[in-house]
Amino acid sequence: AVRPRARRRPLEIETAVTSIAATGHRYRGLDAATLSRERSFEEVADWLWTGRWPDDAPCWTVEPKLARAARVALDALDPQLARPIDRLRLALGAASAADPWRFDLSAESVTASARRAIAATVLALPLVGDAAGSMRMAARLWVRTTAAPATPELVDVVDAALVLLADHELAGSTFAARIAASFGADLGSVLGAALGPFAGPRHGAMSIAVEELLAGV
Repeated sequence: AVRPRARRRPLEIETAVTSIAATGHRYRGLDAATLSRERSFEEVADWLWTGRWPDDAPCWTVEPKLARAARVALDALDPQLARPIDRLRLALGAASAADPWRFDLSAESVTASARRAIAATVLALPLVGDAAGSMRMAARLWVRTTAAPATPELVDVVDAALVLLADHELAGSTFAARIAASFGADLGSVLGAALGPFAGPRHGAMSIAVEELLAGV
């Protein structure tokens, strides 16, 4: 006799952070599209992490030691073989490993380490355009992706995109990160766990295929 296959129960994990539904994309109950027009990426990141808006417009400082570690790691890669996701994983791992506060898992310390890791990773990327005059992550990222002048309007577009991409609910990478964090892993290890599935062609690496498609249009 053939035993009927048991029905799989859907995975349910409660979260107060992000909701992606037909009614809209929301961060802690607020419309993400509206936030992308009214708030900076740095502000929204703090809102996602802490549930509080920063008192002032945050300026994420870059620790020279972390940025140097990320840059040295990237210099060791073969630019012809390394994909963008490879560079991201290596830079984040190196920057996180150089952070002396990496094993302090208090909420305040982890949030500060996340700011440092993101800032150091962006700074480690090679300049394509002129050095950014603004300290915003969007401005720093712009001059590392194109030689076109960084007008305030274009930087705002990048900033809005960063806000809209800041959280993806329970994607595979988020699930992997939550597993690593539940075992007490430090931030660098949690990010590394998340970037594993993100590197797959059914997740983050899908953007490579999209880029190739758009390049051929």
